[in-house]
Amino acid sequence: MKKSAILSVLILGLVAALAAVPASADDLYSNITGSSYTISSYIINYYEMPTDSFTLSSTSTITSTILGLWLNPGDTAESVDWQIVPTPLVYSSNIAGGESSVVSSVSEGSLYGFDMYQVTIDIIPGVTLGPGTYYLELDNVNTLEDNGASWDVSNGGSSGVIMDTYGFGGNPSETFEIDGSTGSVVPEPSSFLLLGSGLAGLAGLLKRKFRA
Repeated sequence: MKKSAILSVLILGLVAALAAVPASADDLYSNITGSSYTISSYIINYYEMPTDSFTLSSTSTITSTILGLWLNPGDTAESVDWQIVPTPLVYSSNIAGGESSVVSSVSEGSLYGFDMYQVTIDIIPGVTLGPGTYYLELDNVNTLEDNGASWDVSNGGSSGVIMDTYGFGGNPSETFEIDGSTGSVVPEPSSFLLLGSGLAGLAGLLKRKFRA
């Protein structure tokens, strides 16, 4: 095997390794404004499931979401039941969903007898979506004292919809942020180990070829 061909194989392997490295996490969409946590909120439960739109400009992988939540004093959010849908409150077209644990909760003060927080949940595995407009729906917030929670209403630019006993219709946008990275699904750590082992084996093979 010629040295030039071997070098080409090595370069291709390095290119593949670089391509597998995920982009750093970033704000894919934010509906958090300076006036958040000062207006009102919508209850999140089986009968009232607020949903809000977000738009992605390119193919992206969602890995976490920050939510503006109101809780009873002293209560703590533990997990959130959520869905991502292309059309509000149409469950047959569910793209992704599940129950995600709360990984951080930052206090934003108190209002009208409620404690307000910016709550972060991880989306595992990441959800990859193409460019377009989607809807994030919150079905339930599981709290330490089983009191539930409500979603803060903000002055963001998204389009909110809520279902209640009277049907469903438009409402002001809610406070949330979609985080992740542009591109395809982020590889798991095991993928990097496999890739590293393969490249190490390739390097050893090339070393023997060059000595031959």
